[in-house]
Amino acid sequence: MHRETNPPEEMFRRLFYVIYLALLAGTALSGTIALAQSRPGYLVVALFLGFLSLRCKHYGKRYLDFDRLFRSFPYGEPADDISPAFRMEIEEIIRESHMQDIGWIVRQELRQRLAELVEKDARLFEIYREEIAAIHPTLAAKADQHHNAGQD
Repeated sequence: MHRETNPPEEMFRRLFYVIYLALLAGTALSGTIALAQSRPGYLVVALFLGFLSLRCKHYGKRYLDFDRLFRSFPYGEPADDISPAFRMEIEEIIRESHMQDIGWIVRQELRQRLAELVEKDARLFEIYREEIAAIHPTLAAKADQHHNAGQD
């Protein structure tokens, strides 16, 4: 499958994620050396790198979508092929639909928006199958019938 080059903001996200992983590995390595050889200098380095890795993780989860990067690292996932706008919109619908205090009317509006998104891009159903089935069972049943009819 042909993949386009990542846009600059996605490249920055992935680079920042790799830096976070390197800081985490440095923390573990420095901490292990400090404990195994009783070297307090390495313990200070481990604590400093641990602090930096926690700050990077906090920033990344808040602003750089680290949860998606965690799922897709290092090879990618099908959700990476969908435009960020579609992905953010469907994930917002999924989040909103799991809220306990939403009313029936809001839930119906979310189902309608979900059906419109799946109609625009059918790959969404393949990627978010379980989530869509939980929110809109009839849409999931129709998509399964359509998929099974295409295999015959």
